[in-house]
Amino acid sequence: MNARALDLFSPDRLRRTTLQPDCHTWLQHLRRCIFFVGPGYLVAVGYMDPGNWATGLNGGSTFGFALAGVVLLSSIAAMFLQAAAVRLGLARNLDLAQACRLHFGKRSSVALWIACECAIVACNVAEVLGTACGLQLLLHIPLALGVCLTIVDVLLILQLQNYGVRALEALIMGLTALIGSCLAL
Repeated sequence: MNARALDLFSPDRLRRTTLQPDCHTWLQHLRRCIFFVGPGYLVAVGYMDPGNWATGLNGGSTFGFALAGVVLLSSIAAMFLQAAAVRLGLARNLDLAQACRLHFGKRSSVALWIACECAIVACNVAEVLGTACGLQLLLHIPLALGVCLTIVDVLLILQLQNYGVRALEALIMGLTALIGSCLAL
């Protein structure tokens, strides 16, 4: 793997593409706060996932408030993990993968990498197949072609990273606004 591919998601590269101004007036403070809107929208995509909505509605209708404690504990655990990741990035200028590569041996790092790749694939297979099924139901496109279109779509979106993180954030904000307006209608 070349150095450019390893540098794609490094904290240094993200910091270079999301420079934040110094705050001296309230207008500059507002401008600085706007810099955090893009990452917030990226996180919001996970909450707008139809699978999450369907699971939440089904669990709520089946168990009522009996699972509220589980939801609370899982949310708190997620906040602690996100805070630990932020601290790692700010204090050591590393992301989690770089820290594992630095502090674990080669065998452990490769095993962790393979496990993470398997988890990523397992999470995304349902999304790809769900998109292909939706394309087939709405546009009568065969499933195989729907899967290919979904893969091409994802690759095109990933190419936006060559233009910086803000371009990707702008696209995600636009798509999130589109989903919100469709739900509002």
